[in-house]
Amino acid sequence: MKISRRNVLQILGLAGAAYGASTLFGAKPVRAGNPTIPKRIVFFYTEHGTLKQFNADGTLKPFWSPIVNGAPDALTIQKPWSTTDFTLRDIHQPLVARQKQIMVLDGIDMLSANLDPIGTNGHLGGETHALVATNRLTDKLAGGPSIDQYIAQKLNTPAPVTVLPSLEVFINPWQHDAGSGSAEASPLYADAGMPIPIYGDVVKVYDRMFPNGPQGTTDAEKAKQAKLLAQQTSAIEAAYARFKTVSSKSSALDRARVDAHAQALRDLESRLALSSASSCTPPDKATITGGAVVNSVPGQEGASYEANADVLMRLVQTSLACDLTRVATLYVPVPPDDLYGYVSVGGTTDMHDMVHKTNGTGPSLGDDPAAIGIMKAYQTYHAKMFAKFLDMLAEIPEADGTSLLDNTLVVWCGQIAAGDHTLDNIPYVLGGGMGGAVKTGRYVRYPRAKDMSLWPTYSRGPAHNDFFVSLANMMGVETNTFGNPAVCTGPLAGLTG
Repeated sequence: MKISRRNVLQILGLAGAAYGASTLFGAKPVRAGNPTIPKRIVFFYTEHGTLKQFNADGTLKPFWSPIVNGAPDALTIQKPWSTTDFTLRDIHQPLVARQKQIMVLDGIDMLSANLDPIGTNGHLGGETHALVATNRLTDKLAGGPSIDQYIAQKLNTPAPVTVLPSLEVFINPWQHDAGSGSAEASPLYADAGMPIPIYGDVVKVYDRMFPNGPQGTTDAEKAKQAKLLAQQTSAIEAAYARFKTVSSKSSALDRARVDAHAQALRDLESRLALSSASSCTPPDKATITGGAVVNSVPGQEGASYEANADVLMRLVQTSLACDLTRVATLYVPVPPDDLYGYVSVGGTTDMHDMVHKTNGTGPSLGDDPAAIGIMKAYQTYHAKMFAKFLDMLAEIPEADGTSLLDNTLVVWCGQIAAGDHTLDNIPYVLGGGMGGAVKTGRYVRYPRAKDMSLWPTYSRGPAHNDFFVSLANMMGVETNTFGNPAVCTGPLAGLTG
C-alpha cells in the first residue's frame, strides 16, 4: 500500500470534512501571516552537481542556467540581477508547472572549501563543506554543524518546540542508511566531527516520528501511555546522571562530547512530553512497511527506489504538517540506472565514471550525444523528484487558505557544483515561499569578480556561507555569520526581491 494524499489527510484529521473550520491542531482559524503557522525548511540534497562544460574562452556552456534574453554578464554587475521572464532548460522541465513557486540562484560559490588547509578527494571535499562551510576537522570529518542542524538547534533552544529538532531521510532501493551499506557518508553534522545518521529504513523514520505509536483515546489507553512516558523519563534521568559522572572524569574533548550527549537526553525528555500531546494521528505501521520495498533483484532497483521515495517523502510531508519538526533533509543519491536510462558509452564503467567524462574542460565524452543525453536524463530525474515533493507540500492546506508549500522553503543543494569536482556556481534551486520570506518566480544572477587563483572560471561569486546566513534569518534564527568567517560577509542579497 502506498501512502496516498488521502492517507496523509487522514493522519492530519482533515479527510472527509471541509477544511477551514479548524487548524491542523484543533485551534480556531487564523488570518494570513499569523505567526501560529510556522515556517519550515527542507534541504533536498543530491550528488554530482549539474552538467558543466566550458567554452574556449572559459565561459560556461548553457546546460543549467535558464534562458534569458538580454541577461547581463555576471562580471559586469555589482549587485544581484533578477528577472521573472525566463525559460527553464531541458533538465528543469519537470519544474515548469511550478515556475512561479521556484527561484533559480546562479553564481554562488563554495569559497570555504578553497581555504580549507586539510586536503581530501573532490567529492568528500565538497560533502564536508556543502552544508557546513568551514574547515574540516580531519580529511574525512567536517569541522562544524551543518546549516540544517544549526537552525534546528537554535529553534529548539532554550527549550524544545517540536517533537523532533529535525528529520533526515535517505532514499535508496534497499532501505540502507547513509553511510551504512552504501558508499554515501552523511553531509549532516551536529558539530565538529559529529556526523548524524540519515535513515533509509522507513520503520526507523516512523519510530522517530511516533516513538510511542498511535495515542490512545480511552482512559485505560491514556493511562498506559502515561505509564510508558514515566518509565521512559525515569530511564533518561538515570542515563543523564551516569553521563554527568563520566563527564567529570574525561578529557576536555571527550567531556564536550559526553556533555553533548547528556544535553541530548535532556532534550529527549522534553520531546517525549511534546510527543504525548501531539494531535496528529500516527498512521498504522503496517501502512508504512507495506508501501516500502527492500530490493533483492539486481538490475531491477528502480521500482524499489521509487516506492521507498514515495513513502519517505510522505513521512517528511507528514512530519512538517503535524509540526513534529520544522527542519528536514531529503538525501536523494544517484538513482538506479533504469530510472534515467544509463548504459555504458565510450567504455564508461558506471554513472560516476560518465559524470567525470562529460564534465569540465575538454572531457572525453563532452561531445558525445548519447552520453550528454544520459547526463541530461539524470538531471531531469532529480528535477522530477524535486517537483514531486513540492506537489506533496502543495496538497496540504493551512488554516489561512495557504498551503504547506507556501510556508516551507525547499532548498535543492548538493555536494559539488558539477562532475569535474568544481565548487563554483553551485546549482541552487529554491521551491516554496516560507511564509513570504522569499520572492519566487525569479531567476537571480549574482555578480562575479575576476580572481585568477580560482580555476577554471577564474572568478569569484558570493560565498554559500552568506546564503546560509539568510536561510537561518528567514527561519527566525538571528545571526550575521555561519561557518568560516573569513568568507562570510552576512546575509545574501537578492532573495527577497
